[in-house]
Amino acid sequence: MLQQVLVRRIIATVLLAGAIGQNTYAEENTVLKSRLQAQAEAQRLEKEKKSLLSSVLDSTNIYEYLLGNPDFAKIQDMTIRLWDKHTNIRKYRTHMKDDFIQTD
Repeated sequence: MLQQVLVRRIIATVLLAGAIGQNTYAEENTVLKSRLQAQAEAQRLEKEKKSLLSSVLDSTNIYEYLLGNPDFAKIQDMTIRLWDKHTNIRKYRTHMKDDFIQTD
């Protein structure tokens, strides 16, 4: 009788310790997974930032692309004309034609 009670308590203790160990393992596993996921997310964002920055810096023909846009060329032409009118510097630009930006 005493042996049965002792065996039952030992079994209950082992089962309880196993459940606690599993719970601890699951929590630790969750924490490790979240850390790995956070690091992977940070690395992905860093790579994305670098690729965006490099794509902006690598495109050296942005100004040429903008000049190909007729609206941009018209705005630039108007801006230069207004600046010339404001500063009265056009008289010193003898080498420039009146329509120096072509907007075809």
